[in-house]
Amino acid sequence: MRLGLSVDGGVPATVEVVRVTGDGGWVQGVLDGRVRQATGVILIGGRHRLRVEMRDVGPSLTP
Repeated sequence: MRLGLSVDGGVPATVEVVRVTGDGGWVQGVLDGRVRQATGVILIGGRHRLRVEMRDVGPSLTP
């Protein structure tokens, strides 16, 4: 699954979330009901606006 992440109107960075069914990351994601992925985006304190763009067909996000 690939996502585009943009912070405060910046240029979107592509983040790829790779999971193999049955591996440890996949199992933990199923148990937690979420997926954690490093993005390389560094934020400082204060309010920010995050924009998430779907780069692949199929994934969905819930608040």
